[in-house]
Amino acid sequence: MASIEEVKAGLEETARILETAIDGSQPVGDSLDQARERFAAATQGAIDDRAAGVHALLVGARSALDEAVETARTALEDAREYSAAL
Repeated sequence: MASIEEVKAGLEETARILETAIDGSQPVGDSLDQARERFAAATQGAIDDRAAGVHALLVGARSALDEAVETARTALEDAREYSAAL
């Protein structure tokens, strides 16, 4: 069984990894937004269902990223609370 110090060290490493992931998500989100905007501009007025499908996928990708980041933030907060409680 791991000691309290070992558990706390593992939680701190987890927190650092989560912080890196959260920080790295901003450029990904910006790129998804830019791709969606460019795609919308390029296909403005298009009546093809494929254009609507691609747009929906890009919107969904951004929503999924936002949800993942929020989940990671919650995990980060919970890991810190757990460490503090030890």
